[in-house]
Order: sequence, then C-alpha cells, then structure tokens
Amino acid sequence: MTDMIDSSETSSRDDLLDRAVALFLQEGATALHLFGSLARGDGDALSDIDLWITVPDELIDDLVARRSVVYAAVGEVFIEHEAPRNRPVGGAYTLVLHRASGSVIQVDYYLAPESTSVVLPEARWLAGSDRLPRGAWVLDSTAAVVEDRDERVDFLICMSFIGVKKALRGDRPFLAFLDEQFERFSDDYTRIPQPAGDVALLARIEQRLLSLAASASTRQRTAIDAVVGYIDGHR
Repeated sequence: MTDMIDSSETSSRDDLLDRAVALFLQEGATALHLFGSLARGDGDALSDIDLWITVPDELIDDLVARRSVVYAAVGEVFIEHEAPRNRPVGGAYTLVLHRASGSVIQVDYYLAPESTSVVLPEARWLAGSDRLPRGAWVLDSTAAVVEDRDERVDFLICMSFIGVKKALRGDRPFLAFLDEQFERFSDDYTRIPQPAGDVALLARIEQRLLSLAASASTRQRTAIDAVVGYIDGHR
C-alpha cells in the first residue's frame, strides 16, 4: 500500500510541477528553478515543490497582483498562506496547498523580479535562462507582518499539513513548534483543546484541526477536510 501511495503522489507532484513550469513560461517568466530536497535529490514522496520563478521587472507587479488566479490555474487550491518576510524583494512568496489526483501537494512559490533574483547554489534549473547569479537569497526581511484571526487559521492549517509530513518522518522538534502555535492561537482567540492522554502524532494533529474547524470559514473548513483526508490516507 505504501509503495502505491508513494508512486501515485510522486506522479501527481511531477504533473503539477510540469503544469506550473508551462504556465509561468506563458506568463513571461524568464527562468524557473527548483530548490529544496527535490533539487538536491534526497526528496521522498512527501516532499513539497519549492519553485523560484524569475520574472522581468516590467511584468512582476501584474503577476504578483494576479498570483492567486495563476496558482489556481496550475491546480485547484485548497488554501494559501503568505509570509511577507520570505518574499523576494519586489516579489511574492506563497505557500499553496493544491488538490492533485485526490491528494494534497504543497508548492512554495517564490516570484522574483530579475533585478533582485538570486538563485541558491544548489537550485536545479528547469526552464528559461540559467545565467542568473547564484548565492544567498535577497528577501524582504523587514516587510511588515499583519496578523489577524483569519490569517492565523490559514497558517495553522498549512503548518498542520507540514506537521503531518514531519510526523511521518519522526521530526519531533517541528511538532513541538506546531503545538506552540496552537497554544498561541488558543491564548489569543478560541481555545483549541489539548489532545487528551498519549495520542499518536497523526491523531494529535487531526484532533486539533477538527477543533480548529469551529473557528474556520467555509473555505478553511474545506482545506481542513483535505488535510484530515491526507492524514487518513497515510495512517
């Protein structure tokens, strides 16, 4: 069963990446690079897609303004979350959870104008030019961060999805971080009950997500259902 899941998810992820590359080229991107575990060659069926997209300066503002529409054209979007301080200067960063062949696939999109685009040394070229400078990213580390209840729910859903993958890999430090984020939300907004007793890691995430649904919009509840379904498919 595990091999079947791995094979299906890998194929779906590859198809989604191919669609993203083709679509961003149509949108005028001059270069696309893959980074992270898939670029390094040590990824697995749970790995997300980390995509660095370089766009001419004269096109970047329009693409950033339309980014949600473009992401939806790549594949159905359950939810997206943005961290302004992770974005390239003059661009955008978005974590998107896509539906793909009955599963959920995470894509981290980095939209960068040519004038500030620096590709990580280990990044793998996918399409367009491979003549961009390589080195440390130029990110908008001083960008203002505005948090509200709706944004925090989006964040918890996305982090819970990452938490599922971390749990399957045995990454307890991230799960401690996830616990802290739920407790912080509980302190600031609505109490999310602590799972009782010695609950398995996946069940712990599932229980907290189901509790979070009471504070979620219809859109967010759809994403919660998708992540819970992902958990059920990996028990």
